[in-house]
Amino acid sequence: MQSKDRFDQIDFRLDRLVGAVLTLAESVIFIKDDLSYLKGIVQQQVLMTQEQTACLGELKAVCQHQAETARRQAETVDRLIAHLLSAQDPRS
Repeated sequence: MQSKDRFDQIDFRLDRLVGAVLTLAESVIFIKDDLSYLKGIVQQQVLMTQEQTACLGELKAVCQHQAETARRQAETVDRLIAHLLSAQDPRS
């Protein structure tokens, strides 16, 4: 009788162990699926970041061009003002 009780106890523990292993395996599958999903999101974000970086590079080039144009225009305005002032100066 004791051996049957001992067998039942071992059988019960093995059942619990198998259940725990199956639960763990299921959890690992869910985690793997979640990680795959997150990997996809990260890859999309990397692509968006690369596109944004390219756009920012283009915007920087445009801004630099506009700054250079504004600098040249300011120099032209300064020369025009100097010319007009010298033309109005009665000493000239």
